[in-house]
Amino acid sequence: MNINTITPFVVIFLLSCSAIARTMDILNENKTINIQSNNIVIENLNAVQEAFNTSSSTANIKVCKQSKVTICKLRLRERIATLLKFDEKIKSFILGDSLNFSFEQINNSRHTFKLQGIYPGADTNLTAIGESGLIYAFYIRIDSVKSKFLPFFVVRVVANPLLLKKAKENKKALQVENEIEKNSSKEINIDEVKKSIDYLSTKPSVKPESLNFNFKIINGDEALMPKTIFDDGVWTYWQYGDKNLNSTSKLPVIYAVVDGHDMPVNSKIEGGYLITETISDKWTIRSGEAHACVHKFK
Repeated sequence: MNINTITPFVVIFLLSCSAIARTMDILNENKTINIQSNNIVIENLNAVQEAFNTSSSTANIKVCKQSKVTICKLRLRERIATLLKFDEKIKSFILGDSLNFSFEQINNSRHTFKLQGIYPGADTNLTAIGESGLIYAFYIRIDSVKSKFLPFFVVRVVANPLLLKKAKENKKALQVENEIEKNSSKEINIDEVKKSIDYLSTKPSVKPESLNFNFKIINGDEALMPKTIFDDGVWTYWQYGDKNLNSTSKLPVIYAVVDGHDMPVNSKIEGGYLITETISDKWTIRSGEAHACVHKFK
């Protein structure tokens, strides 16, 4: 075999061994090992951030609070990944610089994300939008291993629970209004309505054409909701069964909401319906500690 034909192979092999050896132990300076009779010196990469020598064990954990008027500032570092944990699901986000930064879900979770900076000296912004509609704004920058500033490893992003709940309720109410508006132009088939709620067998004296079915739960325990809610302009009907409810051991108590307060109303049972002898735009259904808020949309 011609020696000229094998020389490139030997050179490549030695370079490959050298590259592998350099990743084996970067902490011990001038350490010598032997690989197939070739002495290779392991050199220190000098890529350790000295700021960690005296840092606190809590210095790399941060809590960011959602705010309409402030942003959260985050320091990243090259070759270090940062985990962001949101209290709610994130439906979308905007990353200002996708060349020097990456932001991606972890295990397809919409609560947990990996944020990483690639090249030091870059900065940008990140804006995340939660399912509630709340907006989370961040300023992010990348430091080098020479930086005196520490990066964050874990960032928990929290929202005020009451604000988060209110935002979700407002979003749900808007969805309900949009659906009602979308369906309001559809012609109601009265025969189908009567059949679906077993109306004629329980309250034949009221004209089906006068019924209003635009009731939706806004928040609370959906288990308290009846099969159907409607009013006829005088009374409100809550269908909790197909047979006589007098045999039901426990029914919820229904209150009309007046000026923000729950007011008791007269009610009676007819067939599978609990009938409240009034109408209202807002109702509260209660059973023990559980409750549900119901609104009527005109």
